[in-house]
Amino acid sequence: METSRIEHIRNVLACNKQQYLAYNEFRKAVFCELSPETGETVLYLLPWLLSVNDPSCPGYIKELERPFSVYHIKNNQEITAREDAFRVRFSAPPSVTTPTPHDDPCLIEGLYTIGSVGTVSQTPGSDCDIWVCIDKKGFTQTAWQQINQKLNLIKDWMDSHLGMPVYFFISDVHEIRMNRFGSVNAESSGSAQQNTLKEEFYRTCISVCGKIPLWWLCFDPDHAVDYACAAAVVAGSADGVVDDDLIDLGKLQAIDRSEYFAAALWQFQKSLLFPLKSILKMALLETALHAPDDPLLCHQYRAKILTKEPGEPFPETTIFTAGMIFDSYARAGQTEQLAFLRECLYLKCRIGSDRTDQAIKERMTGTFFETDHPVPRARMLDLAAYDQWDVARQMDFGERLFQHLQQIFTHITDAGEEITGRGAHRDLTILSRKISAFFKKKEHKIAIIRRPNGRLNIGTFHLGLENGAWVLYGGEDREHALMTSPNVVSIIAFMVWNDFFARDGIRMLPNISDTTIQEIRNLGVVIRELVGTYKTVNIGIDDYLEEGQVCRVLVVSGFEKTPWTEFDEDYCVVYINCWGELFVEQFDSLEGLQSFLEASRNGNSSIIVNRYLRRSSTSYEKIIARSKYWMFPPV
Repeated sequence: METSRIEHIRNVLACNKQQYLAYNEFRKAVFCELSPETGETVLYLLPWLLSVNDPSCPGYIKELERPFSVYHIKNNQEITAREDAFRVRFSAPPSVTTPTPHDDPCLIEGLYTIGSVGTVSQTPGSDCDIWVCIDKKGFTQTAWQQINQKLNLIKDWMDSHLGMPVYFFISDVHEIRMNRFGSVNAESSGSAQQNTLKEEFYRTCISVCGKIPLWWLCFDPDHAVDYACAAAVVAGSADGVVDDDLIDLGKLQAIDRSEYFAAALWQFQKSLLFPLKSILKMALLETALHAPDDPLLCHQYRAKILTKEPGEPFPETTIFTAGMIFDSYARAGQTEQLAFLRECLYLKCRIGSDRTDQAIKERMTGTFFETDHPVPRARMLDLAAYDQWDVARQMDFGERLFQHLQQIFTHITDAGEEITGRGAHRDLTILSRKISAFFKKKEHKIAIIRRPNGRLNIGTFHLGLENGAWVLYGGEDREHALMTSPNVVSIIAFMVWNDFFARDGIRMLPNISDTTIQEIRNLGVVIRELVGTYKTVNIGIDDYLEEGQVCRVLVVSGFEKTPWTEFDEDYCVVYINCWGELFVEQFDSLEGLQSFLEASRNGNSSIIVNRYLRRSSTSYEKIIARSKYWMFPPV
């Protein structure tokens, strides 16, 4: 490579490096202002804990093969200035310090966040995902095991001391360069979405400590920078001089439409649990899918950052991304959808809902919600008070949110045949059955309540019997029932499945039944132990390729009868199938129950069948003996 070209690349990298470092400090400051304790711990204490090993400090490993060290931590003035305070915090001796090159440490190339931390969309409910980048070739098998162990020990300590969940992802730099991200492929039901993940990483990452991603510096507004040439210059193969403080995680030129489609499938799956987190990502994928020739959003954002004029504020990544999505919706004339997306963003960012971060969020959003993409002032105040909405309004917003997600998904799948090819059939089958398990109404099926952000404004639940039907109310609201059923077992299963159940969170309204609150609590515990909740149920990908066979059953006998009534006329079965759908079905005869169990066993020989009987029944022992016989007949 000619000397002039090498010199030009070095000048570009050096100039952009200063701007990037200033931007990175801006992101760190936002992180710390929005979450002072977590920001301080993640940005400064975490690299130090990874680079020391003493019994007084979290992450200690007794028989450490070699010390670990985050790249150039000794030169990080922010961490060095805090080292005495760290030692005091853990009562560590003065000898506890980060290793020197003479100690021959295993090098951690860099720590990087990905996602919402340090952005306007960071909230008290956010989590913090951290990539721990290493060169695995420099790690023995023991060192690999010990870095995993050390991170797990540090995470255990963080889980006990921080309000924000922190998750670590150990990533090999060579694998990242090749767009291989470990378990991501398995989680995405087999579809490739590597480039979309790398695009999100480059657009949202904070360099916590260690090397700077080379990609961020490979930009010149006047001339395209050849990434491969820049990587060669950094590696020293061009002129023998190594830029060791930059890390080559690979270039990102374009994303194939089929990968946008695959990522949209995966994001829609995630939206089943976290719709408010997913809707903007779904909208972004939709706009990108229908405009494949536009520059990648991370490229546009990098250009904005690196060409910022002195004195101008740095563009905020969430607002920048949302602005691009909203402009696309506006151009397409999708006025109604755009108005709802604005509300979703405002609610997701929780602007004005918490006085501790109100000032910074209003400062970062600037004129976005007032001028660029205005939300009426009255609606802003209403959304800011979301936690005070009654549960009926929250559920109504949740229904609107899921309808919009389905609409976006439909737009994406309309293009699916064109861009996915034969390999997509399996993924579409899996996803359609996941969606069916979550959305589709079926006879006897327990419904899942739509929650915009995972929370509903409910304190205590009240259960009553009105006009021969059981009714469940949330809080003091007696106008909008959460569920009505002639069968109290269905109500209990509904509470458990929707993660509403807590032994002390249920109150019984006066009624004429002999069903006691203690029996309701006991049955709730048994159902939860058997099936969990819709959030925690563990369904394997291959399970969705099977037919919806029954896999776990709880037979409930004589639950709503008085202690003096024969139980033969009252059987309920609570059962879950292999797609993660929960059902409650009632039988008024032993023959009907036996027929159901036989049919369920024919579909699955490994079915699990448990039983529950009211302890207050006077014929408890006799019933147990009889039920054992017909549930598990002798071979």
